[in-house]
Amino acid sequence: MDEKNGHFGMAESYATNSDSQKTIGQEVINRAVAEARTYFESRPEKKRIRVLDVACGPGNLTCLLRTELMKALPGVEVEVVGLDYSGENVDRLVANSEGQIHGVTSSFFNAATFPQEFDLVFSNEGLHWQPPREMEEIIYSHLPEGEREGYERWALANLTRALSNIHRALAEGGLAVLQFGHQGQLAALWQLVKEVLEEPAFLQYKHRYQFPSFL
Repeated sequence: MDEKNGHFGMAESYATNSDSQKTIGQEVINRAVAEARTYFESRPEKKRIRVLDVACGPGNLTCLLRTELMKALPGVEVEVVGLDYSGENVDRLVANSEGQIHGVTSSFFNAATFPQEFDLVFSNEGLHWQPPREMEEIIYSHLPEGEREGYERWALANLTRALSNIHRALAEGGLAVLQFGHQGQLAALWQLVKEVLEEPAFLQYKHRYQFPSFL
C-alpha cells in the first residue's frame, strides 16, 4: 500500500496490466467526444475546452482523449488535466503526453477542489476503486454480514464524496462522462479466487494475495 496517499500502491502493475481497459475506454472516449461536440455546437462563442480525467493512471486514455477532442473540435483549444493518487502514474502521464497534459497527484476521494473549472470531467474504470480498509476478509462478498453493512456505508460515503468533488469541478453547463464498476460485476470471479486460495496447493500463497489485483 502507498502509505503517503492511503491507496494501494500498484502504479507499476497497473501500467503493465491495464491493456484490457483500453477497449472499454475507447467506447467511453467516443461518448465523451460526442457529448463535447454537442456542447460546443450550442456554444459557438467558446474557443477553449478544459477537461479533467479523474483516476487517469499512466495517461494512455488521457492522451487519446485529448487527440480525439482536438480532431473533433477544430479551432478549439483543448486543455487537459489528469488526476491520479499515484505520483508515478502522474509522472508517466506528463512524459507520455510530452508535457502537453498537466498532472495532479491527489485522491479523487479527497481531491483538491477545482471550483467550476472544467467543461468536461472524464473517468474510465476508476471510481469503483476504494481506499484500503482493514477487514477480516478483503473480498467483499465474503465479509461477515455486520462487517459488510459497515463497509457498504463507508464505501457509499466515499463514492458520494468523489461525485460531489466532480460536480464541484464542473463549470456551469459542464458534462461528466463516467464509467466504473458496479456491485456484483465480478462476483463469480472472486468466488473462484476464494475457492482456489483455500485449496491445499495454494494455501501457502494466500497471504501474498492483495486485493484489488489484475487477473
